[in-house]
Amino acid sequence: MDVHTATAITTAAVAILVAIITWRQWVTNRARLKHELFERRYAIYEKIAAFLSEVLQAGRVPSGREQEFLRETKRAFFVFDCDSEVKNLVTVIYQHAVHLHALDAELEGLGGKDRTENVEKQREIKDWFQATLGSLEEQFEKYLCLEH
Repeated sequence: MDVHTATAITTAAVAILVAIITWRQWVTNRARLKHELFERRYAIYEKIAAFLSEVLQAGRVPSGREQEFLRETKRAFFVFDCDSEVKNLVTVIYQHAVHLHALDAELEGLGGKDRTENVEKQREIKDWFQATLGSLEEQFEKYLCLEH
């Protein structure tokens, strides 16, 4: 084998090796990106679930907690591929929390029929929170299932 042939074969082998390494780096980077995206999504999912659980356990929304929830989930729309369903869910949870907080705040001064109506409205909101918490996993399933 002459020098030119050996050089050509060596150059081709090096080019193939570089292509394989580049491809493996691309695969590794893509897997890392998927993992990081999953971690960000799961963190927001946990914030939402924790807030719903907290409200259900306490039976009320502590003062300022609904604003904190909104801050904790403000990136949800973008992290979940600009999914309007996720944005809507966060917005509706926030609205229900504000409403529940307002009902709880005015409960003490009420009596009779007004008090009964207030408690009933609170029960409806808490039932909605319970149903939402129960279906949360299903709603986020398409974003949190890892494909291997």
